Amino acid sequence: ATIPALANTVAEKVKPPMDYAFKQSAKASQKLKYEVNADGKTCTITGQGFCLDKDIVIPEEMEGYRVTSIGGSAFYGCTGIVSVTIPNSVTNIGHFAFNGCTKLLSVTIPNSVTQIGSWAFCDCTSLSDFHYIGTKAQWKRIQLGRAWDKHSAIRNIQYDAPSSSAPQSNTDNQMNAQAMYDQGEKYYWGKGFVKQDYAKAVEWYTKAAEQGHASAQCSLGFCYGKGYGVAQNYAKAVEWYTKAANQGNAVAQFNLGHCYDNGQGVAQNDAKAVEWYTKAAEQGHARAQFNLGLCYENGQGVAKNYAKAVEWYTKAAEQGHARAQSNLGVCYDNGQGVAQNYAKAVEWYTKAAEQGNASAQFNLGLCYEYGTGVTKNITKALELYRKAASGGSNGAKKALERLGK
Repeated sequence: ATIPALANTVAEKVKPPMDYAFKQSAKASQKLKYEVNADGKTCTITGQGFCLDKDIVIPEEMEGYRVTSIGGSAFYGCTGIVSVTIPNSVTNIGHFAFNGCTKLLSVTIPNSVTQIGSWAFCDCTSLSDFHYIGTKAQWKRIQLGRAWDKHSAIRNIQYDAPSSSAPQSNTDNQMNAQAMYDQGEKYYWGKGFVKQDYAKAVEWYTKAAEQGHASAQCSLGFCYGKGYGVAQNYAKAVEWYTKAANQGNAVAQFNLGHCYDNGQGVAQNDAKAVEWYTKAAEQGHARAQFNLGLCYENGQGVAKNYAKAVEWYTKAAEQGHARAQSNLGVCYDNGQGVAQNYAKAVEWYTKAAEQGNASAQFNLGLCYEYGTGVTKNITKALELYRKAASGGSNGAKKALERLGK
């Protein structure tokens, strides 16, 4: 017999910390699939997920986890991909990672990569544009797996030796704010022939920010907040975030909300955090929508309102935000802010679980164990518990102990 109430009494209703301040590349691909690594701080890209981009730009972070690896067979046979850009955070490209990507034309590899797995680019029959952001000597230090480029179109590796020239002040008057910001982006991300250099990025962001460029102001605030290329200074971060936020920059509004939320560079103020999260959320910023959902659920800076929490979780979840999907699943599971619906709970748990969210994997495991909203399947439950446990879920670890596994 099934026990439909058990998932509600045991379900791990995780209220994760607020999503934190971030800088998003304008071209970074969204909704890629990932798994959190054993250190609990970094992650591995494991698949294309719900991303429909033809030009894949791997982000430096996925929901707060720094991307350090591209997993084995992550993009195996993804014939819709045309180009791939890999960030400087990545050190390892796994076996078969891009094997069989027959329409892949261009790949950019940073000099942070130390290992490329066997058959990683095998059968990439259109791949003729292979860029390495570094020197030939640096490339030779990479551990290359067996037949990593077999049957590909790679004939010559283009070594994009980084430029060492500093910005020249006598060109400043010939450049507009957008051009200065673009130059800052090149140094921040290490694009093209430019080596990543946060200090130079700050220099160019400052020039553009002082001319009122909102994205530059936001990026400069982020650099001050993180201490990238400049001494960490939360007050300066708030100063620049505020300038950009007042111009309607959604990322700056979200980051400013985070500063008020955590009392960084400004007195802690839940109501002000909600104010700025709301401005960003109304512009469609998924992380702000998720944080706003948490605020309404917890009554933080605003009256507790489960229905509003569900509203904002739904908006974020529909954009692929895994933690919002997980929390939305629990709302349906428990009937908080929405009519109880186990099938909908399973639907949202599944979406989050597929992105590697440990809490959702555990809760979905409970559903399969007890047949709540889905056909009972102990084998599937154990599979999910193991994944969740490896991701740090204590509930999953206890479930495995309870089942003697």
